[in-house]
Amino acid sequence: LFKVMTIEESSGPLLGTGGTFTEQASHTGMKFRPAGAPAGAWHHTPWYICTFYDPYERINVWSHGLPTLSFVILGALAKAGVVPGGFALSLFCFCAAMTHGSSALTHVWPDDHVLEKIDHLCIPFLIIGVPATAVMALRPTGPYHVMIAMAVVATAAAFLRPLHRTLAFVASGAVLLGYYFWIVDWNIVAQVVLQVAGAVFFVRNGGHSRPMGLQDHHLLHYCVTAACILHVVYITRAAQSLDNVKLG
Repeated sequence: LFKVMTIEESSGPLLGTGGTFTEQASHTGMKFRPAGAPAGAWHHTPWYICTFYDPYERINVWSHGLPTLSFVILGALAKAGVVPGGFALSLFCFCAAMTHGSSALTHVWPDDHVLEKIDHLCIPFLIIGVPATAVMALRPTGPYHVMIAMAVVATAAAFLRPLHRTLAFVASGAVLLGYYFWIVDWNIVAQVVLQVAGAVFFVRNGGHSRPMGLQDHHLLHYCVTAACILHVVYITRAAQSLDNVKLG
C-alpha cells in the first residue's frame, strides 16, 4: 500500500520542507519511515513499530539485537571459565555487546538523536576492543598506551559528519593494526575486509530496491557481526596456544 501524503498532514518532521513524498506501508493504516532515512526524518513511534512491524527497521533491530544477547551470554561464560578465552574474550564480548546493543536500540527508535549519538560513541568499543583483546590474548603484558590515544581520537570522531566520521574510524583502526602489526594474521585480515565493506555499505546507504534483508544497511550489520564472530575465534585460539606454551 502506497499513500501520498503532504507535509501538513504529517504528525512529525519529514525529509523536506514542503511538497509531497511517498510513504510505504505493508499493513493497513500503518505508515513506516522511508528506508535509510536519517534520524529526525520521521515522527517518533512506539518501540514495537520498528521492532516488529516496519519491514526495514525490524531487520536492523534483530540482526544486532540477537547478537547482543549472544555476546552477553558468551562473555559471562568466558568470565566464569566455562569456555576458553578468559578475560580477553569476556572483555571483547562486552565491547561487541555495547556496539551491537546500541545499534539495535537506535533502530528501535531511529529518529532519536540522542540514541543515534550513543550508537556512534559505542563504535570505538570495537575499534579499540579488537586490537586490545588480541594483544591480551597473545601478550597479556601489552603495551597498551597507543590504544588510549586512539580511543580519544575515535571518540572525538563520533561527533564528525557521517563520511568524515567513517573515515576517521577506519583510520584509527588502521593506525592500531599498523602499530600492533604482530597481531595480524588471516583472521584479522578477514575482519578488516568485513569492517571496511561495512563502512562502504554505511556511507553508500542504498540498495533499497533489493529484497528486504539485502539492502546496504542490513549488509553493514551482517559484516560487523561476522567480523566479531571471527574475533571470538581469534581470541579462543590465541588463548589455547598461550595455555599450551605454559604447559610446555
